[in-house]
Amino acid sequence: MTVVSAVMAALGMLVSGTSFAVTQMLLRDHGGLSLGDPGALHAVAAAALLAPLCALVGTAVGAVVRHAAGSVVTIVALLLLVPVLFQGERFRWVKEIGNAMPLSAWERLVTNPERAHDLGKYPLTVTEAWIVYGAWAGVAVTVAALVVRRRDV
Repeated sequence: MTVVSAVMAALGMLVSGTSFAVTQMLLRDHGGLSLGDPGALHAVAAAALLAPLCALVGTAVGAVVRHAAGSVVTIVALLLLVPVLFQGERFRWVKEIGNAMPLSAWERLVTNPERAHDLGKYPLTVTEAWIVYGAWAGVAVTVAALVVRRRDV
């Protein structure tokens, strides 16, 4: 898991850094940002860390499911489809479950704080978004280690 995390972190840094640089180069005449602007650095970091986070969650799901197709379907459902189901704001508990998903945390972290955005009725804070990232990574590592240790020894 360490190798997967390191490789995906390097890939995430390369992709997010390059995309930020190219995007800002294209937008420099239209109010582009620099890394020193508020929120820009943590947006790039959040984008870079999304790759290793998803890889860790995928590793944990793969360790539990142990079937390639089932793992892919499960991870797509868990990371992309389930967050969409919990985006409503009618009930607070629905939104809170949605806020605990990596996709919602990533969306909050890449939101530009300098621009006016409607964050909704029960917004996720930047600190809470980083906690979501850390919790998902920690749970994924724990689950994968426990499953592999118990089943594959």
